[in-house]
Amino acid sequence: MGSVIQKRQYTHYTNNGATRIDRIYITDTLKKRKQGAETIIAPFSDHLAVVVRLTYSHQTILRKRRIWKMNIFILEDNTFSDSLMLLWCKWKQYMKYYPNTVLWWNRYVKRRIRQTFQREGAWRNRDREDMEDFYCTAIYHALKSPPTTKNLAIAIRRLKVKILRLQTNT
Repeated sequence: MGSVIQKRQYTHYTNNGATRIDRIYITDTLKKRKQGAETIIAPFSDHLAVVVRLTYSHQTILRKRRIWKMNIFILEDNTFSDSLMLLWCKWKQYMKYYPNTVLWWNRYVKRRIRQTFQREGAWRNRDREDMEDFYCTAIYHALKSPPTTKNLAIAIRRLKVKILRLQTNT
């Protein structure tokens, strides 16, 4: 019977080579709770991260009332600001159906503002997450495929910088 040769997994790439973590030390208590371990791309570092999955024996559910906060950075986008102004004009037309401005604001406008901002935020997050997934997949494929160029480390660093840029623009 032949032995199975496993491809080495490196955790750090440089222009001149690659290195890997040979050992990780954990206590016996943690070892008993270990479910699995893997290396993943860490956009905040030039190393791969080692993730160890552990079981959790106590299940506590903390439920708090969710509070929504408006993301005011969305207002910096001129397209969104223009569409918000159009919606505002539309919402103002419904003021006549309420006895006073306070009731109109509390019962009608506040909910619509929240929905508009949440919808826009979800749309932007979806785009950001898609781009982040694309870059992480590109890094993953670059790491798994045999190196075709000497500049693999440079390519990986560029992709990680793009991921970091996406995360700081949220």
